[in-house]
Amino acid sequence: MEAEKKANEGYEPKARVSKAMKFAKIVRDQFPDYVKGILLFGSAAKGAKKAGDVDVLIILDDTDPKIFPEQIDRVDENIRLIADRIGDLHPQVHTITDFWDWIRHGDPILFNFLRYGYPIYDAGFLKPTQRLLEAGRITPSQEAIRLYSKIAPKNVEKAENYIRAAIIRYYDAMTASAQAVSMLAYKHQPEPREIPSVLERMVKENKLNHRYVDYYIHAFQLWKKIDHKEIKNIPGDVLEKQRTEANEFVDVMNTFLKGYTEE
Repeated sequence: MEAEKKANEGYEPKARVSKAMKFAKIVRDQFPDYVKGILLFGSAAKGAKKAGDVDVLIILDDTDPKIFPEQIDRVDENIRLIADRIGDLHPQVHTITDFWDWIRHGDPILFNFLRYGYPIYDAGFLKPTQRLLEAGRITPSQEAIRLYSKIAPKNVEKAENYIRAAIIRYYDAMTASAQAVSMLAYKHQPEPREIPSVLERMVKENKLNHRYVDYYIHAFQLWKKIDHKEIKNIPGDVLEKQRTEANEFVDVMNTFLKGYTEE
């Protein structure tokens, strides 16, 4: 119990706020002409007792004519280095222009920051904006609604692309491991279409269970269907089956390689 208590001490609400305050002071001391707002948000601002980074929003002044974009970039980099040194901090650095653009559009990003955020330092615009939000006087614009309605299907499409890419990577892993076995055992690097024959030979020599031949044929056929665009959306059970079979196949090939080299 005592060990568990100590493990969770760093995530007590007061400790997390204290860490954010320390970070804010260092950032303000080092960049007084740039930092115009620091807001604690996320689970730490809500007082949650759970492990995780402390989320902090930092607003930098990009409106001063004496401040150039390159300077903003350097300050951004240094702020992130400070956060890394302190540890368990997740800084999000934005500019005043970004902030007012969110207000202009009624962007949900702004609502996420402000609804439960706690201003650690405010040059005079964070708290008034929070009050406007609480009063319902900042509402999403039609432009923001249209933008987010377009983002949603694009993100679904990206997710489907990642799943198809994962299937292909599993197939590539199986192919590489089978080729490694063939090169070691038979001094031959087979083409992917030849690999089932190599695996069948291993079965006949009692070096392999026949199900691994089936695993590879299944992976090869699935890859071909994806490559020929016959499959666009991969069901979750198909992805899980491929993941399981690929991991087992590669493990068996690696075990064979290890045993062969030790003989």
